Amino acid sequence: MKKLFTPIFLIISQLSFGQISILNSDMPRQNDTMRFSLAISGITALQAAKTGADTTWDFSNLVANSQDVEKFYAPSTTPYVIQFGLLNAATYGIKDNALNNLASLGGAAGITIENIYGFYKNTASASVLVGRGATVSNIPLGLNLNPRDTVFKFPLNYGDIDTTYYAGSTSIAGLGGIAQQGRRVNVVDGWGVIKTPYGQFNCIRIKTTITGVDSIQLSTFKIPIPNNKTIYTWYAKGQHYPIMEITQTIGVGAGLTIKYKDIYRSEVYSNAARFIASKTTASQFDTINLTSQSTGTPKSYEWTITPSTFRFVGGTNNTTRNPRVMFDQSGSYSVKLKVIYEGGQDDSLRTNYINVVTTGLNNFENNKPEISIYPNPATEVLNIESNMSLAKSKILVTDLLGKEIENINYKLTSLNSLQINTNNLSKGIYLVNIVNENNTSSTHKIVIN
Repeated sequence: MKKLFTPIFLIISQLSFGQISILNSDMPRQNDTMRFSLAISGITALQAAKTGADTTWDFSNLVANSQDVEKFYAPSTTPYVIQFGLLNAATYGIKDNALNNLASLGGAAGITIENIYGFYKNTASASVLVGRGATVSNIPLGLNLNPRDTVFKFPLNYGDIDTTYYAGSTSIAGLGGIAQQGRRVNVVDGWGVIKTPYGQFNCIRIKTTITGVDSIQLSTFKIPIPNNKTIYTWYAKGQHYPIMEITQTIGVGAGLTIKYKDIYRSEVYSNAARFIASKTTASQFDTINLTSQSTGTPKSYEWTITPSTFRFVGGTNNTTRNPRVMFDQSGSYSVKLKVIYEGGQDDSLRTNYINVVTTGLNNFENNKPEISIYPNPATEVLNIESNMSLAKSKILVTDLLGKEIENINYKLTSLNSLQINTNNLSKGIYLVNIVNENNTSSTHKIVIN
């Protein structure tokens, strides 16, 4: 009996050691911070296709392309403390990119969607996405899901299959809103060992299929955008964060994202700060756009330009991601960008990068006009700046149907700038038409909150 018992005991021990069960205690906690790396695909597609019992997934050859730190915020420390701290009692919120497609579409229509968070409530039985917070045109809104999105049911065991449906919407009267709806299907399709540059872990693997539609409401019409993706997630005991996550997005914004838990790797931040200028040779008083092309998701930006004979315009400053700059004197200007991440930083200096030549006012006024309007959305005052003289320009404000709005008060603050008092305008979207003394016109969409 002893000879038979020993091998059987060893087999049972190996199975119990390899085939794990994931509980709520293995999920993130409020105020946790987890460093992760993003990698460029290599052998990942072949490895990700593996399923079943006692599987080995080997991603140890992945090379980090960028890094960041995921923070699990207390709802009270976010802009959505009322919606998800007091009313929904979420466990934590994390910044996410779930509404990026809507943000891009909204930006093109003059509606900003930013500061996007997902809020989760964890219990012993489930991890549930209760909703999302988004600042829409400077107003913090809560998109509450009802039914809610059950991300995981606990315990997670090999062979589990769960389906959940979710839907929610939020809006601003007279401006528009956003909505999400969809279906999530989870299949725990494998267990075994995962190897990454971070280490080797006993794990289970979950395949998640999301079929959904995100929508943005613009004035009187609604635009739906498909949100379809497949997510492969590997969890290990006590890690509070996926060891590995591969997301395959289908349709709009299609692509592959490879994300894994990691340690600090200084080489990732080398050459992370990158930028370009809209032009490097310009005339005095031209407006130049500086655009950050930095890798990953910087937490903050800091621009330094020398010499100091320049100014930020269009409502931008030295901490704006993509500022607009006007140069007051001729000469060569050096530009430096410093980017700070949750887990590191980098800077990039381009010496004598922009060359500015002197031009007379007459020549200056024959150039193509460039207009900056800010803040947009506006509440009380709208500023207009131009590289052309605005002293003799005609300013016309209309609704979207072209009807002129009367009794608009504005005043010149300099030769090239003026202010419009918007207190008499109702909330909504308007058009500003500017015709200069050379009869060159331009039309700009503005939002009044």
